[in-house]
Amino acid sequence: MGLKISGLDDINKKIKTLDKIQLIRELNNKQLTSDDLNILGDLCLKKGDKKRAIECFYKAASKISFSNTNRAIAIYKKILNISSSDIPAYEGIINILSKSGLVAEQKKYLLSLAQLYQNTGDFKKANSIFRKIQELDPTNKAAEVFFSRGKTNATKNNPQGID
Repeated sequence: MGLKISGLDDINKKIKTLDKIQLIRELNNKQLTSDDLNILGDLCLKKGDKKRAIECFYKAASKISFSNTNRAIAIYKKILNISSSDIPAYEGIINILSKSGLVAEQKKYLLSLAQLYQNTGDFKKANSIFRKIQELDPTNKAAEVFFSRGKTNATKNNPQGID
């Protein structure tokens, strides 16, 4: 039974007729689009294979063009919903937001990433992220607290850097 990966309707019909394991095997043998990889990731997630789902979501995000950044961000957010400490997902979102000039959203994810680095004890990387935050917002309270306390966990009590 061959699988045609041309349209969403075809895929949805196949999902209904094939068991998930067979569908995953057939999808793995095709040249997949970002939509196909996104669906495959969802299927892997439903099967309970979080690691494989995250791999599929990363492949899907990498195939999305810059003109479709909202889709890429949505896929990276899926990854963060599965694994909230997935640094490459944060970096992917931050990169897209930076290229798009969405500074407020970029700062939000930079602050989350800085907090993640602090929580894992990687103060060198947290320092680097807070420097980026200060470049974007020289009066950011979380960055000020981080540098004034000598790299203590500044974002825990005030993750958005707001008074």
